[in-house]
Amino acid sequence: VQDNKHTILVVKAQPGAKIPDHKHHGMEITLVLSGMLKDENGIYAQGDILFAEEASHHAPVIAGKTPCLCLVISDAPVEFTGTFTRFLNIFRF
Repeated sequence: VQDNKHTILVVKAQPGAKIPDHKHHGMEITLVLSGMLKDENGIYAQGDILFAEEASHHAPVIAGKTPCLCLVISDAPVEFTGTFTRFLNIFRF
């Protein structure tokens, strides 16, 4: 869902999946609904909330043995920074 100010996504990923390296151009709030993920700042499990501020940069990986389901709300698109994922920037996530 997207309005003029926010994008709301439900993201489901399998254990071991890597979310492409990206940086934020606004605020992003992620609620872990089930499963686990980790990034450079820690490990997050069901019920945890991650706050990614403008200019933050990370590459989350799905941890544990079950799929991870997250609700993500952002007020600006992310910018993928990996060598092979920069083309994804045309989609404006």
